[in-house]
Amino acid sequence: MESAVPTSDIATLQAILDGAVDAIVSIDEHGELLNYNAAAAQLFQYAEPEVRAGGIGMLMPSDIATRHPDFIRRYLDEGERHIIGVGRELTCQRKDGSRFQAYLSLSESNAGDKRVFTAIIHDLTERNRLRARVSAIGDILEESINALYVLAR
Repeated sequence: MESAVPTSDIATLQAILDGAVDAIVSIDEHGELLNYNAAAAQLFQYAEPEVRAGGIGMLMPSDIATRHPDFIRRYLDEGERHIIGVGRELTCQRKDGSRFQAYLSLSESNAGDKRVFTAIIHDLTERNRLRARVSAIGDILEESINALYVLAR
C-alpha cells in the first residue's frame, strides 16, 4: 500500500518552487504540465491554468513548438539526448509574442512510474543588455582619437 505525501511536504515543495528566481516548468512524458512556478508565470506572462490548457508549446516560438512533441517522442523511442542534461541558450516566447534569449537546463527524473522532465529557465535579457553596453563602450574607447589616462591611487 502506497502512502500519501503529507500535505505539509507538498506545501513546502511548492513554496520552494515559487520562491525560486528562475522559471521552473515540469512536464511528463506525454507533454502534460506538472509544475509551473511563480517565476515562470511572471517570465512568460501566462497563468498556470492557461499553460495547462494550451500546452507547453505556448512558451516556445511556433517553429519549435510544432516540433517539440517529436523531440519527446524521439527521445522516448531512441534515447537520443539533445538537451537533457546539457544546458543551452535558446529563444523563448512570452504571451505578448515577444521573444527573449534564455538559458535552459533540462533534466529527467522519475516520480514512481512517471517520467518527469524539468526545465529551469534563466532569462538572459539583462545579461545580453549589459554585454551590448560594455561592447559599445569598448568600441567608443577604441575609436577615440583622444588619449585616455587612467590614474590609480
